[in-house]
Amino acid sequence: MTKAILTFVLLILLVPKCGWSQISEKKAHLKEYETKISNQKKRLQNLLEKEGSILDVLKELKIKEEELSLKIENLTKSIAATRKTISLLQASIQELEKRIDLRQQSISSQLQEIYKHGEINDLRIMLGAQSFSQVRKSQWLLGQWMESDKKEMDQFTLDVAKLEEQKKQLEQKQRQLGKDQVTLSQRKAKLVEDQADREKVLYLVQNQKDFYQKSIRELEKSATNLQKLIEKLQSSQSQAGEGFAAMKGNLIMPVKGVVEKTYGSYFDQKLNTKLYHKGIDVRAKAGSPVTTIFDGEIVYVDWFDGYGRIVIVDHGSGFFSLYAHLDKIFVKPGDQVVIGTSIATVGDTGSLKGAYLYFELRQKGISIDPVPWFSP
Repeated sequence: MTKAILTFVLLILLVPKCGWSQISEKKAHLKEYETKISNQKKRLQNLLEKEGSILDVLKELKIKEEELSLKIENLTKSIAATRKTISLLQASIQELEKRIDLRQQSISSQLQEIYKHGEINDLRIMLGAQSFSQVRKSQWLLGQWMESDKKEMDQFTLDVAKLEEQKKQLEQKQRQLGKDQVTLSQRKAKLVEDQADREKVLYLVQNQKDFYQKSIRELEKSATNLQKLIEKLQSSQSQAGEGFAAMKGNLIMPVKGVVEKTYGSYFDQKLNTKLYHKGIDVRAKAGSPVTTIFDGEIVYVDWFDGYGRIVIVDHGSGFFSLYAHLDKIFVKPGDQVVIGTSIATVGDTGSLKGAYLYFELRQKGISIDPVPWFSP
């Protein structure tokens, strides 16, 4: 009896009849999962053909996310401003309508008086006067009344025109608000979709051996390029800052978090080989402040493949500190910083495992274990 037949017989004997539907259901789920993974792998392969490397794919996806997030942020602000304008216009329209209503009542009252007593004219005023001085006074009062009446009519006309214009503006703003809200909803949905795409790539990198191997090779190449950059910075480094060496054991961690991966060699079970980690991974909440460990000068701020956004600080006397996978950065090359200066926030740029801070300490271009430098 073959192994396949034996397995089938055992299944018949051991599995209750009611269990067959569950097995079929699990098989269907497994097939669906395999199809999903296969489709995701094909999509990643297509992206790799376009971008060239997994790190480039992740960079492109992250930049798209950030650009869309910025558009969402700006549109949200614009919607808030539009709502404020609408509120002001509604209050102004309400005030104008009250004013127009009062002027209508006043003008209506005056027209009724004119209708009752007939048109007021200079002759009637003069005939009713008892003296020349009364004639002059009556003429002056008539002029004042007519001027006041004219101003009121002019203001009434202006108020009506202003009301009409503000109602048009209100309609326009309300239409714009409706369009912006639809656009905002669409962009938020697209952002969720883009984030899901990047999560899928990260999943494949972490769980598919071929992609994982490729990502490790790319990271090793990035580490080599970083070494070249550090050597270049080393050649023009300042010799000031001799106090750094004396701070060993007393430095403060650059971020509040948990060191989940230490410095040095480690065994990678997925590749079944030893690898070397030149820094430490500090798991911290996205957006957490990242601060400098000592005084120095900012000598590099940019995106670096494999490390995302990084900041490198020159502490003098051969010492550099490097902060990677940053989100927002608050400094630029040439800035002078002191210990504890907030230079950035924790992010997941260039990261294969979410938000965390990768930190390196270099002495004369060579990476050293940073943990002994921090206070217990």
